[in-house]
Amino acid sequence: MSPPTVQLEPLVSWPRTMTVGQEYLVTVDLRLARPGDEWPYREEEFAFSCMLDGGERIAVESVDDISVILHRFGGTYGPARFVVTARGEAGDDELRLSLSTQRGATVRIDILPVRVTTLALEEEDHHPDPRSVPGEPRQGRRPGEEGTWVAAIYLEDDPAPVGTGVLIDDGRVLTCVHVLLAGSPPTGRLWVTFPRANRYGASVAPRTEARLEISRGDLAILVLREPPPPEVAAAPVRLDEVDDLVGRRWSAAGLPDREGRSVVVKGVMDPAPAHGNVTLTTDPGHRLDPGLSGAAVWSPGYGAVIGMILWADGPGSGVAITMREVDALLPGRLRAGRERRPDVLDREDRPAPARATVPPDHDAGPPDGPLDDQAARDAVPRRERADVILAIEMSGRSEAVLRRRQLAAATIEQLAARYPGEVNVAIVGYTYHDFSRGGDGHRPVVTGSWLEPAENALASLANLKSTSERFPGAAPLEDALHYIDRRLPSGDPGHPVVLLVLARQPPHPARASRGTALPCPHRYDHQSLTRRLAERGVRLMTVIDDAPDRASPHLRRLGADHSVELQRADPASLVDAMAIQHVAPARRPATTRRITAEHGPAPEPGQRVRRIGLLGPVGSGKATFLAALNVAILRQDSGLSLLGANRAAADQLVALTGALVQERGFPPPGTVLDDTELTIWASRPSRGFLGLGRRETGVRLHLGVMDTSGGPHEDMTRWLAACDDLVYLFDPLREPEGDDTYGFFLSTLPQLGRDLDAAGRLPQRLAVCVTKFDDFRVLETARQLRLLSVDPEDPHGLPRVVGEDAKELFQQLCRISPGEDTDIVPNAVSRFFHEDRTRYFVTSSIGFYVNPESGLFDMEDYQNLIPARPAGGRSARSAQSGDEIRIRGEVRPINVLEPFLWLARS
Repeated sequence: MSPPTVQLEPLVSWPRTMTVGQEYLVTVDLRLARPGDEWPYREEEFAFSCMLDGGERIAVESVDDISVILHRFGGTYGPARFVVTARGEAGDDELRLSLSTQRGATVRIDILPVRVTTLALEEEDHHPDPRSVPGEPRQGRRPGEEGTWVAAIYLEDDPAPVGTGVLIDDGRVLTCVHVLLAGSPPTGRLWVTFPRANRYGASVAPRTEARLEISRGDLAILVLREPPPPEVAAAPVRLDEVDDLVGRRWSAAGLPDREGRSVVVKGVMDPAPAHGNVTLTTDPGHRLDPGLSGAAVWSPGYGAVIGMILWADGPGSGVAITMREVDALLPGRLRAGRERRPDVLDREDRPAPARATVPPDHDAGPPDGPLDDQAARDAVPRRERADVILAIEMSGRSEAVLRRRQLAAATIEQLAARYPGEVNVAIVGYTYHDFSRGGDGHRPVVTGSWLEPAENALASLANLKSTSERFPGAAPLEDALHYIDRRLPSGDPGHPVVLLVLARQPPHPARASRGTALPCPHRYDHQSLTRRLAERGVRLMTVIDDAPDRASPHLRRLGADHSVELQRADPASLVDAMAIQHVAPARRPATTRRITAEHGPAPEPGQRVRRIGLLGPVGSGKATFLAALNVAILRQDSGLSLLGANRAAADQLVALTGALVQERGFPPPGTVLDDTELTIWASRPSRGFLGLGRRETGVRLHLGVMDTSGGPHEDMTRWLAACDDLVYLFDPLREPEGDDTYGFFLSTLPQLGRDLDAAGRLPQRLAVCVTKFDDFRVLETARQLRLLSVDPEDPHGLPRVVGEDAKELFQQLCRISPGEDTDIVPNAVSRFFHEDRTRYFVTSSIGFYVNPESGLFDMEDYQNLIPARPAGGRSARSAQSGDEIRIRGEVRPINVLEPFLWLARS
């Protein structure tokens, strides 16, 4: 009996004619060839990988995931999208589309014929009239470019508007769902006016009835029952990535809460934590009031609408969703507003053709008229001159990624010291490909910054996210090279550019095979890319995990002028090899200094520096805690980065992390950490919002380690006095060892009496970390006290103790702990530290064991420490007291990172 089958039919939209150098959109979707057929499978849906190959003459990039998921009802959840660019000469060409299953079996290959031409549309020369009056349309410009697309939204017969929208085509308005729910009743009729239309000839702004067409999340599109007035034009819309918007000026015109007048707000765009969003930071004297929700975000530099305001908090900042993200959530709805062919996407680094909505005059003003002189002077400059580019492979073993980060950070510090204020650095991170095996799809190049002075680049380095290594033969170095090639200014950059690659995985070989690399439609020719970069004045240097003579032949064929093994790389020697000639070195090159509590490096402009003291007696697990902190930072999207303040500290951190993750063991008892100084980079939080703010203004935490055993002494007292904040490790299971443990609170802190404030308390913030939450005794105590909770968003269902419950558990454990005088520690904490500056965390450096099959926490089987050599009659519960133990499953630190997030964002 033959297995059940269904017939698929691809739906492909692609350009039949392409102009060399322009970008076009290709979409690939699927449907059942016979929709009425019965679904013969037990599975509800199947995922297919769409691979598009343009050969040597057509470059192909994926916009997002290349998978198309077909469900049992015959439809999909959306198409796969690609951007294609013709590179070769004019003539007939083709795109090759391959469909494969999750297991890599090819089910269909289609040939898409394309004709390539060299004919490019000429752009009109539009020069702004310097005599133009603000508020009046300039000659040769459409009124829509002056903000007539601003819509006021009314509910029922309420005379006051409830919010703002933006006209995206001749019959649709984009706004926020919460704007429509602002009135009572929320189901009443909707009315729309265009208050800025009367500036162009209309005596009044007529009302037009509207109805809700579609909504998704907080996005809503209204359909007008009548066309807008002839004086009103749809907004010119541009689709840009967040990285291309950060640091740029913005303005928005809208209606403040319950007011009928139009106001304009201006500022600068910063990153936001949510995907596809930007944080809107306002200029002094400007406010983002709630009534501006739904207002379009205008980019003066691009001369187009690039987003819509979702949320505002008044004087500080707000959040906007990019139009690129709107187009992804509501596909096809912005097509008419873009006034372009639907298969064309514009990018910043290529001039837009004449048919695109981005006006040829890129100096177009904001919706309220031309950009005034002061705003032009305040506009954030867009750097185009690269001196040094760092391309860092962010996938692989955690200790290898950490070493690459450490070397990159030390190299940046050397550049900043030798060439203060003179060198611009670009940071590019890249990670693995993942195709045909049910993975996450192609991961695009991640940009830390492009470009900024070396003095600010460390904060951008901290923003790069590392990933685990899934497929050892598929690190897309050529994707990074292609990205760099596109971002460099066209033609000769005018001075040499140094490209330093820190990597282990080679680029894809010329012919991908199952044994060397996964089949991939993004397989650029790395050799031609390096030749093209060399022709543009780029010198290539490589730092390879292995020795150069043992490295992959593909890495060796990159043709680097200078290549060195990661273990042997020295930052000073790398900067020497760069041979930067176009700037004069500082007279006194800085040398690497040991950062101590008394003497640290001066903060960079706009950067906060705080000294954090990690405290705990000998044997309290400080070394394991540091390793777990590094693992937690590498695992989570936290905005933090842990770096060694010197080479010794960096090597020790790598060794500690490797022992925990690779060897599944612990540092030897009594590991000396007194000389360990680490640096934690954190992005500064935005005002009025929980997300991260500007990447160039970060928080630098200098983390030092101190043993509290042996009572007070002069060095400890001086060291504590220099700390801004403290992290104290409380081990509730540790046996007392002579003059030890918690005498710190009884004898050391009173020595700091001269630093007490008017309330008689120390000024430092204190994070109290209760350790060994994974131990049966600690977990069972929390369970009996009914202090356990589970984060509903945690896919593993791990127990937690948070908030005031953590404080209560700490107090209860102090009462029953075997340590000497631990019962008085809670009172000592409240005696010496402010309550609102003290926070409690219940932590575990290794976390709980998670069933690998179910992926869930099991209360009957959660012990992550087991005997290395099982002995008769010895249970896992008692394993922690044994001499030979090992970590059973993955290391999943619990609440190790959170104390530092709290300190960084306080």
